[in-house]
Amino acid sequence: MEETVLAFREIGSWKFSLPTYIGDTIRVRATVIESKPMRRLGGGLVTFKVEIINQKDEVAQRGTWTVLVKNRDQ
Repeated sequence: MEETVLAFREIGSWKFSLPTYIGDTIRVRATVIESKPMRRLGGGLVTFKVEIINQKDEVAQRGTWTVLVKNRDQ
């Protein structure tokens, strides 16, 4: 998403299921669940289902992110 995201628009219903400790290894799994063209803003809104997964493959946090991304033409 580097050099593609124009604006971070919203974090929705974020849940903290497990603690995350110093030294833990985490990764992010993001799945597109919705997209909407926003031509006047020069891109489109994309909503992701996001999960933060720890080193034991457990979901520690989850929620949604909505971002404004550039058009392919830009």
